[in-house]
Amino acid sequence: MKYYLIFKSIHVTSVLLSFILFITRSYWLWYQPRLLNNKAIKRLPHLIDSVLLFSALLMITVADLSPGSNHQWLTAKITAMLMYILTGLYLFRKAQSRNEILFSLLLAIVIFAYIVHTAITKNIIPFVYS
Repeated sequence: MKYYLIFKSIHVTSVLLSFILFITRSYWLWYQPRLLNNKAIKRLPHLIDSVLLFSALLMITVADLSPGSNHQWLTAKITAMLMYILTGLYLFRKAQSRNEILFSLLLAIVIFAYIVHTAITKNIIPFVYS
């Protein structure tokens, strides 16, 4: 358990970097789509998200957590993360109109907020504290 805080620090930093890059790429998609064609910009999210996922797996392993009945918050967080990924894929690959871009961006932000809320509170129902 002595490495847990190191893995958590890496994880939280990766979350912040991933979200900042997501918002930046969304801005570019809206105002300067040509910037998204840069190879480094296309690869950087995958690198950051790989570090994010790997650090999450290390934290789960070190803390001996498992999704399921004892850790419903973890199951909810993983499910929301998959929804966030799918929403991001839609935003950057399929959305064509301004309305589609805006809706998927706002949905992704709401899902991201839910993931952070669930991670911090360990509660699967937003804004309800036990």
